[in-house]
Amino acid sequence: MNCPVCGKEMKKGTLWSNRTVFFEERQDDGIALMPGGVQVKLTPPGLHVNECIAWCCSDCKKIVADYAEIPQKWSLF
Repeated sequence: MNCPVCGKEMKKGTLWSNRTVFFEERQDDGIALMPGGVQVKLTPPGLHVNECIAWCCSDCKKIVADYAEIPQKWSLF
């Protein structure tokens, strides 16, 4: 994948955490837009290592994540 900022080749890897990772739209003052703002789950919930496919650009320090296979609604039980 080429970087959407500089156009150079990106390195494929994983974005991971021991907790669920979210993207949440924020206003300029840093306050989350709740409710009704954009919230995207990048990893499934659980007590295991969570990961999603991502690409990293070493030149511009940007990361692009692919969350297409991650369900956006879950039941905790």
